[in-house]
Amino acid sequence: MDDATRLIDSLRLQREKYAEVADLAERQRALVEGSDIDALLRLADRKRNLLDQIDAIKREPAGGMERWPEIRRLLSAERIDAVEQAVERVRQLLARILQIEERTDRSEELGTRRRHRGAYEQKE
Repeated sequence: MDDATRLIDSLRLQREKYAEVADLAERQRALVEGSDIDALLRLADRKRNLLDQIDAIKREPAGGMERWPEIRRLLSAERIDAVEQAVERVRQLLARILQIEERTDRSEELGTRRRHRGAYEQKE
């Protein structure tokens, strides 16, 4: 197996793990809105585990993009395109995760404000 194939395989595996993270992020959003703390803690644990797995994949020699300039010089245009497409799919998934996380953060802020407002109104 050549370096490009190993890199593409590593990116595919990263994308699969990030897809699981995206699914967990969606579930997290629902749990935040429902205030299920125990489920949130379990989910956060699973998410942390997946991110650790992704870090381990990236540290593998074939998984690191640090050699990409060296590998790229040795490849055909078709192989370069295949690697760059794999990188782009990972980037798109990361962007999706960030959007989900931002929506979750906004939902959490809104929920906190509502609770504070409700507590304040009860005092009056």
